[in-house]
Amino acid sequence: KKRTRATPEQLAILEDAFMTNTSPNSKVREALAERIKMSERSIQIWFQNRRAKVKLMQKRTHLLQQEAISRQSMSAPTTPNAPLTDGIHLFSCDTLGVGTWRRMAITKNDLLCYFNLSEKKMSWQITDNSSRFKMEFPFSAAASIEYKAMDAIFGQIIIDINQVPEFSMEVKVGGNPIWTACRDFTEGKQASRFFRHVIRGHAQPL
Repeated sequence: KKRTRATPEQLAILEDAFMTNTSPNSKVREALAERIKMSERSIQIWFQNRRAKVKLMQKRTHLLQQEAISRQSMSAPTTPNAPLTDGIHLFSCDTLGVGTWRRMAITKNDLLCYFNLSEKKMSWQITDNSSRFKMEFPFSAAASIEYKAMDAIFGQIIIDINQVPEFSMEVKVGGNPIWTACRDFTEGKQASRFFRHVIRGHAQPL
Protein backbone atom coordinates (compact mmCIF):
# COMPACT_ATOMS: atom_id res chain seq x y z
CA LYS A 1 0.00 0.00 0.00
CA LYS A 2 1.39 3.38 -1.02
CA ARG A 3 2.17 5.70 1.89
CA THR A 4 0.35 9.04 1.82
CA ARG A 5 2.51 12.01 2.73
CA ALA A 6 1.02 14.79 4.84
CA THR A 7 0.73 18.19 3.15
CA PRO A 8 2.54 21.25 4.58
CA GLU A 9 -0.82 22.52 5.87
CA GLN A 10 -1.56 19.21 7.64
CA LEU A 11 1.96 19.13 9.10
CA ALA A 12 1.61 22.68 10.43
CA ILE A 13 -1.59 21.71 12.29
CA LEU A 14 0.01 18.50 13.62
CA GLU A 15 3.10 20.41 14.82
CA ASP A 16 0.87 22.97 16.53
CA ALA A 17 -1.07 20.15 18.24
CA PHE A 18 2.19 18.48 19.30
CA MET A 19 3.36 21.67 21.00
CA THR A 20 0.19 21.56 23.13
CA ASN A 21 0.02 17.81 23.77
CA THR A 22 2.73 15.29 22.80
CA SER A 23 0.53 12.24 23.60
CA PRO A 24 -3.07 12.97 22.60
CA ASN A 25 -5.75 10.41 23.48
CA SER A 26 -7.99 8.74 20.90
CA LYS A 27 -10.69 11.44 21.17
CA VAL A 28 -8.18 14.21 20.40
CA ARG A 29 -6.68 12.16 17.55
CA GLU A 30 -10.15 11.55 16.08
CA ALA A 31 -10.91 15.28 16.22
CA LEU A 32 -7.60 16.00 14.47
CA ALA A 33 -8.34 13.30 11.89
CA GLU A 34 -11.66 14.95 11.09
CA ARG A 35 -10.06 18.40 10.92
CA ILE A 36 -7.19 17.56 8.56
CA LYS A 37 -8.78 14.64 6.67
CA MET A 38 -6.26 11.99 7.73
CA SER A 39 -6.92 8.60 9.33
CA GLU A 40 -6.74 8.39 13.12
CA ARG A 41 -4.16 5.60 12.74
CA SER A 42 -1.94 7.82 10.56
CA ILE A 43 -2.11 10.56 13.19
CA GLN A 44 -1.26 8.08 15.95
CA ILE A 45 1.82 6.93 13.99
CA TRP A 46 2.84 10.55 13.27
CA PHE A 47 2.77 11.39 17.00
CA GLN A 48 4.77 8.24 17.83
CA ASN A 49 7.39 9.18 15.24
CA ARG A 50 7.44 12.81 16.39
CA ARG A 51 8.02 11.78 20.03
CA ALA A 52 10.82 9.46 18.91
CA LYS A 53 12.37 12.31 16.91
CA VAL A 54 12.29 14.62 19.96
CA LYS A 55 13.96 11.94 22.08
CA LEU A 56 16.62 11.43 19.40
CA MET A 57 17.21 15.19 19.13
CA GLN A 58 17.57 15.47 22.90
CA LYS A 59 20.13 12.65 22.88
CA ARG A 60 21.98 14.26 19.95
CA THR A 61 21.90 17.65 21.69
CA HIS A 62 23.41 16.14 24.85
CA LEU A 63 26.20 14.47 22.83
CA LEU A 64 26.92 17.68 20.92
CA GLN A 65 27.07 19.65 24.16
CA GLN A 66 29.52 17.16 25.68
CA GLU A 67 31.68 17.31 22.53
CA ALA A 68 31.56 21.11 22.42
CA ILE A 69 32.45 21.49 26.11
CA SER A 70 35.30 19.01 25.71
CA ARG A 71 36.58 20.82 22.61
CA GLN A 72 36.20 24.20 24.31
CA SER A 73 38.32 23.10 27.27
CA MET A 74 41.15 22.19 24.89
CA SER A 75 41.06 25.34 22.74
CA ALA A 76 41.22 29.10 23.13
CA PRO A 77 37.84 30.64 24.00
CA THR A 78 35.86 32.14 21.16
CA THR A 79 34.22 35.54 21.18
CA PRO A 80 31.21 35.82 23.51
CA ASN A 81 27.86 36.16 21.77
CA ALA A 82 27.12 39.62 20.47
CA PRO A 83 23.53 40.87 20.18
CA LEU A 84 22.08 41.46 16.71
CA THR A 85 23.64 44.68 15.43
CA ASP A 86 22.87 47.23 12.72
CA GLY A 87 24.85 45.20 10.15
CA ILE A 88 22.53 42.21 10.60
CA HIS A 89 19.32 41.85 8.59
CA LEU A 90 16.68 39.25 9.45
CA PHE A 91 14.77 37.26 6.84
CA SER A 92 11.06 36.66 7.38
CA CYS A 93 11.33 32.94 8.10
CA ASP A 94 8.63 30.46 9.10
CA THR A 95 10.39 27.35 7.77
CA LEU A 96 13.98 26.42 6.89
CA GLY A 97 14.66 23.36 4.75
CA VAL A 98 17.90 21.59 3.75
CA GLY A 99 17.43 18.29 1.92
CA THR A 100 14.61 16.52 3.78
CA TRP A 101 15.46 18.25 7.09
CA ARG A 102 12.91 20.90 8.10
CA ARG A 103 12.82 23.40 10.93
CA MET A 104 9.64 25.34 11.71
CA ALA A 105 9.40 28.51 13.76
CA ILE A 106 6.84 27.69 16.44
CA THR A 107 7.81 30.62 18.68
CA LYS A 108 9.53 33.93 17.85
CA ASN A 109 13.11 32.82 18.59
CA ASP A 110 12.91 29.18 17.42
CA LEU A 111 14.38 30.06 14.07
CA LEU A 112 16.40 33.15 13.12
CA CYS A 113 17.71 33.43 9.55
CA TYR A 114 19.81 36.50 8.86
CA PHE A 115 22.72 37.92 6.87
CA ASN A 116 25.57 40.00 8.25
CA LEU A 117 26.83 42.70 5.88
CA SER A 118 29.93 43.54 7.90
CA GLU A 119 31.06 39.90 8.14
CA LYS A 120 29.65 39.02 4.69
CA LYS A 121 27.98 35.81 5.79
CA MET A 122 24.58 34.20 6.23
CA SER A 123 23.52 32.53 9.47
CA TRP A 124 20.68 30.20 10.43
CA GLN A 125 20.18 30.09 14.21
CA ILE A 126 18.00 27.37 15.75
CA THR A 127 16.75 27.08 19.33
CA ASP A 128 15.81 23.62 20.58
CA ASN A 129 14.43 23.76 24.13
CA SER A 130 17.24 25.63 25.93
CA SER A 131 19.97 24.75 23.39
CA ARG A 132 21.01 27.02 20.52
CA PHE A 133 22.67 25.92 17.29
CA LYS A 134 23.89 27.84 14.27
CA MET A 135 25.05 27.12 10.72
CA GLU A 136 26.84 29.79 8.69
CA PHE A 137 28.41 30.28 5.29
CA PRO A 138 30.07 33.27 3.57
CA PHE A 139 28.35 35.26 0.83
CA SER A 140 30.99 33.89 -1.56
CA ALA A 141 29.62 30.35 -1.00
CA ALA A 142 26.22 31.29 -2.45
CA ALA A 143 26.25 30.03 -6.05
CA SER A 144 22.71 31.28 -6.69
CA ILE A 145 19.88 33.01 -4.83
CA GLU A 146 16.34 32.91 -6.20
CA TYR A 147 13.06 34.31 -4.87
CA LYS A 148 9.76 32.59 -5.67
CA ALA A 149 6.26 33.73 -4.72
CA MET A 150 4.22 30.79 -3.38
CA ASP A 151 0.93 32.69 -3.23
CA ALA A 152 -0.31 36.20 -2.33
CA ILE A 153 0.98 35.87 1.24
CA PHE A 154 3.97 33.53 1.30
CA GLY A 155 7.22 33.36 -0.65
CA GLN A 156 10.48 31.46 -0.53
CA ILE A 157 14.16 32.15 -1.07
CA ILE A 158 16.19 29.31 -2.58
CA ILE A 159 19.93 29.51 -1.92
CA ASP A 160 22.33 27.05 -3.57
CA ILE A 161 25.74 26.99 -1.88
CA ASN A 162 29.01 25.39 -2.98
CA GLN A 163 30.50 24.37 0.37
CA VAL A 164 29.53 22.73 3.66
CA PRO A 165 28.38 25.35 6.21
CA GLU A 166 30.18 25.87 9.50
CA PHE A 167 28.25 24.46 12.48
CA SER A 168 28.37 25.77 16.03
CA MET A 169 26.45 25.57 19.27
CA GLU A 170 26.14 27.75 22.32
CA VAL A 171 27.81 26.56 25.51
CA LYS A 172 28.33 28.31 28.82
CA VAL A 173 31.92 28.70 30.00
CA GLY A 174 32.36 30.42 33.34
CA GLY A 175 28.69 31.39 33.20
CA ASN A 176 29.14 33.22 29.87
CA PRO A 177 27.47 31.94 26.69
CA ILE A 178 29.86 31.47 23.75
CA TRP A 179 29.63 29.85 20.32
CA THR A 180 31.92 26.90 19.72
CA ALA A 181 32.33 24.63 16.68
CA CYS A 182 30.33 21.38 16.58
CA ARG A 183 29.45 18.72 14.04
CA ASP A 184 26.44 18.86 11.72
CA PHE A 185 23.37 18.93 13.98
CA THR A 186 20.78 18.38 11.22
CA GLU A 187 19.00 15.04 11.07
CA GLY A 188 21.05 12.58 9.02
CA LYS A 189 23.69 15.31 8.55
CA GLN A 190 21.54 16.69 5.71
CA ALA A 191 23.32 20.06 5.66
CA SER A 192 26.65 18.34 4.93
CA ARG A 193 25.18 16.40 1.98
CA PHE A 194 22.68 18.78 0.40
CA PHE A 195 23.55 22.31 -0.62
CA ARG A 196 20.14 23.84 -1.36
CA HIS A 197 18.73 25.91 1.52
CA VAL A 198 15.09 27.00 1.30
CA ILE A 199 13.69 29.77 3.51
CA ARG A 200 9.91 30.22 3.53
CA GLY A 201 8.13 33.17 5.07
CA HIS A 202 5.84 36.12 4.46
CA ALA A 203 6.37 37.46 0.96
CA GLN A 204 6.49 41.21 1.68
CA PRO A 205 9.46 41.16 4.14
CA LEU A 206 11.29 38.55 2.01
